[in-house]
Amino acid sequence: MHVLNPIKVLLIFLALLNFIEVDAQEKKYLTRLRSGILNVGFGIGRNSLYKKPFNTPQSTDSFFTHKAQNGITLLDLSVSYTIPLRSGNLSPVFGFVFQPTGFIESGTLESDSSSRSYRFSYTHNFVGISGGISYPLFKKDKLKIHFQQLVNATTAIVSADELKKVVFSTRTAMLFTIPFKSERQFSFVPFFQTSLTKYNSGSGVAYFPYSYGIQIASFLNL
Repeated sequence: MHVLNPIKVLLIFLALLNFIEVDAQEKKYLTRLRSGILNVGFGIGRNSLYKKPFNTPQSTDSFFTHKAQNGITLLDLSVSYTIPLRSGNLSPVFGFVFQPTGFIESGTLESDSSSRSYRFSYTHNFVGISGGISYPLFKKDKLKIHFQQLVNATTAIVSADELKKVVFSTRTAMLFTIPFKSERQFSFVPFFQTSLTKYNSGSGVAYFPYSYGIQIASFLNL
């Protein structure tokens, strides 16, 4: 499966941020919505799995021996909406996510007469919804820091027999925010995400993936 270079795509996203503007008509429409914060996040995550080896369809045969399964860097995207409450500091957050998951497998393929090394990437693109809370931790001058805890319910874009139809994960993130243009804020968002349910539907070693990385987010105050 072809995997896009996440570093190149991230640089393109950063360049596009400088050209995004909200004109007067769009602003008038947005003010009709409940006051909140729209967040578009784009980043990269290092993906791996807790229990190894997970037998992929490509390597279930007994001829595949001496397996090693290591992390892979993949894209990470999200669009979320935060609703500030009139009282208290906790704010509900909900949105949509695109979260590829996978790893790199390498090992030895043995036959009766010879052996050779192999290497491939096992990846699946997951999409779904997320919900959780945001809490302010620090504010001084132009810098703001928020803690965010989310739960994701996702499904693979391309279904596979070895994967469950719906899987659940949770993400812990810290948002370091600075002003960006007139109505926007610009944030660096380091995160750690871990599966709450196993991703595979079969027996044997359970596939529990996790990831850590960083998003660069553009916040728009509505």
